[in-house]
Amino acid sequence: MKTIGLLALFFTLYTASAQCGNEASSTVGRALNFSIIATDRIESEVVDVVIDAAFKQVMNCEYEAALAIILDGLEQYPSHFGLQSDLAALIGDYSETCSGELKEALAQKSQALFNQLLEIAEYQPKYKKYQFKNEYFFRHAQYKNQYENGLELIAQSQLEEIVSTKGKGYYYQGVGAARYAMQLFSENDDSLAREYAYKAIVSWAQYFTYENDYYNAYVHYAIALGVLGYTEEMMCALLRSASFINKDLTYFEFKDVIDFFESLKA
Repeated sequence: MKTIGLLALFFTLYTASAQCGNEASSTVGRALNFSIIATDRIESEVVDVVIDAAFKQVMNCEYEAALAIILDGLEQYPSHFGLQSDLAALIGDYSETCSGELKEALAQKSQALFNQLLEIAEYQPKYKKYQFKNEYFFRHAQYKNQYENGLELIAQSQLEEIVSTKGKGYYYQGVGAARYAMQLFSENDDSLAREYAYKAIVSWAQYFTYENDYYNAYVHYAIALGVLGYTEEMMCALLRSASFINKDLTYFEFKDVIDFFESLKA
């Protein structure tokens, strides 16, 4: 990717300020200026309250608000691996809501942070390590690895752990398998695409027994249904997803899925 010039980046941040207010541009600027401080391989500070507060915003599709919470947490715990990895993921998520040079700058920043954190990820507690790898594989479009990361996590977890984490390993499987199926489908490898779409359906059936109100899960469930040719069911899944965040089907995450399958009919 090309390097974003300082003047161009200033212009994009100025435009964001005009459209979203000074608070929005301040949050984006803080995210873009953040530098990794990985002084400790495993942090001991308790930051669950911060992370939980941020995830509640993610559940409501409020990625900028989640970014601000994590950035505030990092001011208190600047070398905390979990907060830094969550920031990398959120910057990537937020980039999808943007366009042009700002989108590119945020995507570059997210990938750079992930790459810097990768070397110490293996030394983190189990669930944080697997969460990081899930996000890393997603951001690098390594969807088969993402699916297998979820399989590995479940295989290494006791039932009590699966319950306490609300089946996150199944979520990782579901996203990875659905995205890999979509990738294969676009490459006309229909047989393998259907195989992974079925794997995704099984993963989502398991995940939904633990948590069934996260909008993003239904986006990826819809992708698997679309690959299998269940268009009506796909639309129902997208509508259910939209209902959780008070959006309609023109919201980009839903529109991207619909447009993908419509384009294949042309």
